[in-house]
Amino acid sequence: MRLIQEIRHDIVEPRSSLASVRRKTRLLAQELAAEELIRWVQDELNGYPDGRDVPAYRRLAASSVGFFAGPFGRAVDNYPIPLSLLPDNVREFASQVVLKNPVAEIEDMAARQMTGHERWPPEAVLLVRDKLELSGGFVLIDARKILPSHALRGVLDSIQNRLLEFIITLEGISVGSDSEDPASEMPREAVLKAFHTTVYGDRNVIAIGPEVTQNFAIKPGNEEALVSALQSLGFDSADLDDLRTALRETPASSPEGKQQIGPRVRQWVGDAVAKAAQGVLRVGAEAAGTVIARALKDYYGF
Repeated sequence: MRLIQEIRHDIVEPRSSLASVRRKTRLLAQELAAEELIRWVQDELNGYPDGRDVPAYRRLAASSVGFFAGPFGRAVDNYPIPLSLLPDNVREFASQVVLKNPVAEIEDMAARQMTGHERWPPEAVLLVRDKLELSGGFVLIDARKILPSHALRGVLDSIQNRLLEFIITLEGISVGSDSEDPASEMPREAVLKAFHTTVYGDRNVIAIGPEVTQNFAIKPGNEEALVSALQSLGFDSADLDDLRTALRETPASSPEGKQQIGPRVRQWVGDAVAKAAQGVLRVGAEAAGTVIARALKDYYGF
């Protein structure tokens, strides 16, 4: 209980660094024997490795600017790149930064009021060069995404608030325990539920957890229940009409005879996840695929 109280105190103490709080949380995660919590704390402390899902609160809206070179050695730098001129497969990339940095680096950048930069890969520059030529013969040579310092502070606030909610929830779970070390006695299921709800949950993002599909209560073949559930995630009527059309396609069978969601429905799910990444829905991109797939599995009765 003492470690939990120390973490709560440090979170609300302005002089405490978030990295220091995370190290204490790493000790708590070890006591709780919660592997998912351990991995989350390690990723926050060390940075998210390639291939690891990055939480929605680290996916931030960004703007892109370019360096354009013209004739006679002339150049234009920091020219805003209009997203509307970009092809669909580049537009999402150009308008979002996935912040994988260790939390200590983010704290340092925010403290120095630094602006975050992420260069476009050369392949992306070449892909859009013919669509972004400026009058006077200026062509795109280089491009980068810009992340304002207040967005970095927003990430830190989000991490801090989520961790505080998690700690408060753990205190509620441990109420009534006579043990000096109640962490080891907490039910694993309750700890994991608290973790997913407070850390991966959001005021605008549905938590990733088993309770999501249970609340949907979709019986096999009940199209209205499925549509109603997905409407609660923020899909508009046009999206849902497209889904109704796709649902008319009978699920295909694999060579092993197992049921599969049809290709048109799979395409709809892919478009839905892309829409979630743009922040349009009340579910983040990280959770969208899981939540929607579970709802569809309930509908199909898989």
